[in-house]
Amino acid sequence: MRKFALYTIFILFVSCRFRKDREYVAKIDQLPTFQIISLDSSRFIDTKTLAAGKALIFFYFDPDCEHCQKETKTILTHIDRLSNVQIYLVTNGLDSSVKTFCKKLRPDTLENVMIGRDYQYSFYRAFVPPTVPYVAIYNSRKKLTKVYIGETNINYVINAAQNNNYGQ
Repeated sequence: MRKFALYTIFILFVSCRFRKDREYVAKIDQLPTFQIISLDSSRFIDTKTLAAGKALIFFYFDPDCEHCQKETKTILTHIDRLSNVQIYLVTNGLDSSVKTFCKKLRPDTLENVMIGRDYQYSFYRAFVPPTVPYVAIYNSRKKLTKVYIGETNINYVINAAQNNNYGQ
């Protein structure tokens, strides 16, 4: 009887967890609306007005996080394999930390990379990332391809981004 009770509790827990995961994915399956602004305030991005046609990577990071720095460095090392993808590095980090991050890694020098501040916490509210680094990849039709939580193998990110027609 005790095993049955434990089994029942486990099944309920797992089914609730899967339901939450499905609800979360349904919420972000189409690119949610949020706004980011470039560090120098020269560019404003509203996902409602982003043109379709190019895969998108949203990389939520903390400039002081070692894992975020390592993953950014790895992405930049493989940027040639991501040349057909628009990459947005999104942060709520302190200005001084973000400037140090940019000076060290130089992601802001690449044409298809934009560093943006989540100035209204709209990215955070849309995705509720449990930790950093957090990567959300969308195909050319703004449909979710993959989400990675924590440091991830770059080949997984590249494959998800290059699989541009996923879910159509």
